[in-house]
Amino acid sequence: MKKTFTITLIIAVLAGGYYLYQNMQANSIDQTSLEGLQTVEVQIGTLSATISATGTVRSNQDAQLSWQTSGTVEQLYVQAGDIVENGQMLAELVQTSLPQNVILAQEELINAQKALDDLGDAYKPLAIADAQKAVADAQDAIEDAERTLRNLQTPAPQTDIDQAYADMLLAKDELDKAEDDYKPYEGKSEEDLTRANFLSKLATAQEQYDGTVRTYNALRGTASDTEIAVAEADLLVAYEQVSDAQEEFDRLIAGIETNDILAAEARIAAAEATLKQAWLEAPFDGVITKVDTQTGDLVTAGTTAFQLDDLSRLIVDLTVTEVDITQVKVGQPVVLTFDAITGKEYHGQVIEVALVGEKESGVVNFDISVELIDPDQDVRPGMTTAVNIVTNEIPDVLLVHNRAVRKVDGDHVVFIVSEDQTGTPSITMQPISLGATSDSFSEVLDETLHPSDVVVLNPSSELLTSQQTASFGPGSGNDGNARQIFGGGN
Repeated sequence: MKKTFTITLIIAVLAGGYYLYQNMQANSIDQTSLEGLQTVEVQIGTLSATISATGTVRSNQDAQLSWQTSGTVEQLYVQAGDIVENGQMLAELVQTSLPQNVILAQEELINAQKALDDLGDAYKPLAIADAQKAVADAQDAIEDAERTLRNLQTPAPQTDIDQAYADMLLAKDELDKAEDDYKPYEGKSEEDLTRANFLSKLATAQEQYDGTVRTYNALRGTASDTEIAVAEADLLVAYEQVSDAQEEFDRLIAGIETNDILAAEARIAAAEATLKQAWLEAPFDGVITKVDTQTGDLVTAGTTAFQLDDLSRLIVDLTVTEVDITQVKVGQPVVLTFDAITGKEYHGQVIEVALVGEKESGVVNFDISVELIDPDQDVRPGMTTAVNIVTNEIPDVLLVHNRAVRKVDGDHVVFIVSEDQTGTPSITMQPISLGATSDSFSEVLDETLHPSDVVVLNPSSELLTSQQTASFGPGSGNDGNARQIFGGGN
């Protein structure tokens, strides 16, 4: 019995010593583990779920302006850094150095513009009235031609012949009187007014007499086949003139034909386009960012002259994979940082999301465009930027840093640092339930953590090893409570 008691006492002493040794060893490990640990407080805040990508900055609009023809540069009106407006002339070529078609374009432009103006003038009320008069005159010409042909084809009545003869005698008498009046002045100077007056009367009398003679002779005789053929041809011409005049009048009444206007405007546009080859102008508002031409340069079609950028808006182009594209929507906020710009954070907004992806090396990517909201002079087109698209925001949630979360037997855990009343530090492993997650933080769903709790960001190997004695995995007997790993009270 005594021997048994002695053995039991020895075992108890050894066990107690081993316990004290383990306790001292644990505290020693704890003090060592606490040195160099990085910690952070658990906070209430807004969780921002983001998608990260890399993009390139570009201007809202850019263009390389090239010469459209050959020639010699006469003058530059801008230099790099100048702000220009849409339509502003930037440079021009020496006119005499231009190809012939460009030189002649000015004349063609004038003619084409005049043709369009004439087309418009043709449809004014005065032009319509003239066309209506032309129809009436052509109808009168038909009546005259019909009368002439009818007279040639039928003998004249005797009464008409007698009247024509009487008219001829009267005209001869007037002619004789005019000759008698003129003879005394025939030798006078040509500048003599009286002589000129009598000479005019003589010419008129002669013309009237000749007309009466022709009428009388025509009425007395029968027209020849040639005279009748000529009269018939005159009648046909009169009919054609009436048809043409009526068609023109109808066209004016109907108004300007669209095709006529389009043809005239096309001539003007072609002439203007050819003429504009002699100079370069800004196609939109922007800044001249590069100048590749100088006065006196010999250029050809396609020679680059200027780089023009619209810097009023800066856009970032990037791509995301098909896995993330469903989370990206137009209007989502964006945070941007630049390696070239330290200490600054910029903001933007998604303005365009591609509807169709592009497959490259077996991966399907979708293009996204982001507009910078707060750019400054440091941000320039061509720069590379890190882009974080905020796809979801959950306000007023308990947040734990992702670096503090570890996996133990399939459960998420954190290591909490605390002090007892004596100031002795201790580390407790606490299982937690997580909700939404971003790149840096995760939402804590249960009440196992509280605001201002201090958690370890870089748990040491001793901490991670020690969890084996306090497993929270299935079958471990975990009751959901925290397990103190190191510190006072072990």
